[in-house]
Amino acid sequence: MKMEIKNNILETVTSYVSNSPKPIYNLFRKVQNFHDKFGVNKYIRNNVPLVLVYQYGRVASTSIYSSLKSANLNLPIYHVHTLSTSKADEWIENAKKNNQRIDRNYVLGRILGERLETQKFEFNKARWKIVCVFRDPISVIISLHFLNPRGHFKDILDKYGDNDYDYEKVTQYFRDLIKNDDPSGWLLIKWFEDVFQYETAVDVFQHDFDKESGYTIIKDKRFDILLLRFENLSDAFKKGASELFMKEPADFDLRYSHIHKIDDYKNIQKYVTENLKIDRETCEKVYSTKFIKHFYSDELIEKMVKKWSNE
Repeated sequence: MKMEIKNNILETVTSYVSNSPKPIYNLFRKVQNFHDKFGVNKYIRNNVPLVLVYQYGRVASTSIYSSLKSANLNLPIYHVHTLSTSKADEWIENAKKNNQRIDRNYVLGRILGERLETQKFEFNKARWKIVCVFRDPISVIISLHFLNPRGHFKDILDKYGDNDYDYEKVTQYFRDLIKNDDPSGWLLIKWFEDVFQYETAVDVFQHDFDKESGYTIIKDKRFDILLLRFENLSDAFKKGASELFMKEPADFDLRYSHIHKIDDYKNIQKYVTENLKIDRETCEKVYSTKFIKHFYSDELIEKMVKKWSNE
């Protein structure tokens, strides 16, 4: 009970800091950055395995992070979207240039990336544990657009987003975007090849994925990697985390958390998600990519095609 209260307080403080004005946010983050660097170095020096929630955005990473923090693992847990020092530095510089907040995961990415570049992973060294969730790419595209509206999409939201009658015009934007683009080039579809493999040197496509259970653990010389499919996350997380951390499944409950919640677009995002329909040919183009074929069964692929094509 005490641990649950502590985690609830921590989650409330984290949410407050994440949504606070930039000066307050940056002050908290400077203290946090010092603490993170000190902690990472201490844990590595003492041969304590780091736990990383590491994936692209809008795929329940905050929920996984909160759930692991609540599981009393007695291990350091970090939430990042890169393990590359150069990528982290690029994000930090862009944030400074645009007078934006510097997210904690940027600095953590740089700290962890530096250690990966210099750390010698020997036989007797504790392997880092990575938890990574992936999801139906069309759902991710919708979510990412509403998280950070920009450019032409922001113009469309400003013009039509306040009027229920014009929600269909916003929906049409996604219909055109998906129909006229080549999904094989989408970053979120190529992420495991272009980002994950580059930053960890692990090619997930060289390892079979259990399409029935929705999770697989890859054991590498440097990492133990738990891959989770979002579409059956509750069960897969409980079983996969139990296997990864060698604890009982009952110790792992999925706590849904959404720190970067934007209520301004809640209604229109819900409308788009429920009403977006795409022709079957376009859907089949999305769901015939290497990424989808590796992680999804034919049955699940057909289910997603029918969902978005309204068949």
